[in-house]
Amino acid sequence: MNGRKEGKKEGIKENSIEIAKKLLKTGMDIEQIKDITNLTKEELDKIIEN
Repeated sequence: MNGRKEGKKEGIKENSIEIAKKLLKTGMDIEQIKDITNLTKEELDKIIEN
C-alpha cells in the first residue's frame, strides 16, 4: 500500500511540473504558479533552468 501512495504522490508532482511548464510559457508570475501548483521556488527554478 505504501508503494501505491508514493507512486500517486510522484504522479501528482509530475502533473504539477507539466502545468508549471505551460504556465511559464504563458508568462505567468512565478508566485502565482507556486500557488497553483504547490511547487517550491527551488522546483520552479529547476524547471526554468531546463
